[in-house]
Amino acid sequence: MSSTLLNPVGFQDAPGWEHTAVSLAPELLSNNAVTWSSNVGLDPDRGTWPTNLVPTLPETGVVVFVSTAMHVDDPESYPPRELPLRLEDGYFIAAGYQGQPASHVSTALIYAFAAGRYVFVQIYYGATTPSEEMFAEAQAQVQRLTL
Repeated sequence: MSSTLLNPVGFQDAPGWEHTAVSLAPELLSNNAVTWSSNVGLDPDRGTWPTNLVPTLPETGVVVFVSTAMHVDDPESYPPRELPLRLEDGYFIAAGYQGQPASHVSTALIYAFAAGRYVFVQIYYGATTPSEEMFAEAQAQVQRLTL
């Protein structure tokens, strides 16, 4: 049985980036949408949570995860923001964070209420000290987010 996302989220196409929507359980589809994007490819995880990709990111790898919801339990955690979102809307953590998938993988988190949705963006970098180029790539991909 196939299902359709009621609140789709995605990315505009860009050279060198792959993206995929995640299939969610039917009871979640009316409130949530999830997508992944990466500059190192998503196969063989297409259509699923790329749990094998993030811990093995190469040094220049960037993965962008986005989850949106129409309703959340903690709306005060999502400040009003305008699209496109910016990396400066969130914060960066180099290492030692809860759920860190591998010791070399850093992350950035953005919480926002934008376009009538609660948006959570998590960016994974394949280095604890990402280069300016990696930050620029991540920013460009976040700007290609479509709600």
